[in-house]
Amino acid sequence: MKKFIYDFVKEEAVRQLFLMHEQQLLQDIKPDVTYSEELKEEIQAKLNFAYPYENEAGLKIKLTVTELKKLEQLQDEDMGENLFDAKIKDDSKIEATVPDFIRDNKTEVTGATLGTLYHKCLELLDLTTISSYNDLMEQLKQFISNGLMLEDDIKRLRIDYIYRFTKSDVAQRMRKAQQNNKLYKEKQFVIGLKAKELVKEINSDELILIQGIIDAFFEEDGEIVLVDYKSDYVKNEEELIRRYRSQLDYYKKALSQILHKQVKEMIIYSLPLAKEVRIDN
Repeated sequence: MKKFIYDFVKEEAVRQLFLMHEQQLLQDIKPDVTYSEELKEEIQAKLNFAYPYENEAGLKIKLTVTELKKLEQLQDEDMGENLFDAKIKDDSKIEATVPDFIRDNKTEVTGATLGTLYHKCLELLDLTTISSYNDLMEQLKQFISNGLMLEDDIKRLRIDYIYRFTKSDVAQRMRKAQQNNKLYKEKQFVIGLKAKELVKEINSDELILIQGIIDAFFEEDGEIVLVDYKSDYVKNEEELIRRYRSQLDYYKKALSQILHKQVKEMIIYSLPLAKEVRIDN
């Protein structure tokens, strides 16, 4: 026990002497004297160091197309009006044929939720078996019975919007492409683009990954036709183009880069307007 105490006191005494020595050395340093010119330059260089990639430091390495749209201050579909309040043209005969159990359900849901439901329904549609309104209703019933969509969700949709789409010119072209196994729906993609292609203020070749989901595209005469569904209410075609040109441009780049084929057409189909809106390449 005595030996243990002796060793402990000895170690503490040595430690205290060492600390006193270090303290004295620090006190003897004169701040106005340069002891090593080489050390001084090294310290100065570190203090004045400027990170060469400062502009790229804030960039994300991966973005979604929706984030890019927000970055460019474009209005997203999530901000669309409630479709139950939207007024459209020629809303007569078809609306009258919508069953009461669908038309009378006015559950309040956000535009984003409705948009998701419309996209899901259009993804599931088999255009090759729809030639009448009854054909469409039969498919919707099958979605419910097969557990692909909920009955309550089907009730929230404007069935006339979907039926009008099935009669459109682009739907006819999609139907033909489906018969030839050249129709593709809800395809995810990831591509790399240079930062300067995305943000004008940054002149950088740093690669940023862009992720998105394309509603539909099909091959026609060896070229690609891009289709994007929109369920948000707009006043006119120009508003759709203003909102979504950038988004479709990214989709076009993705398809061209992945498939190595030319995208000859970019089409927005507006469900409320019942119109195909073409965006110039």
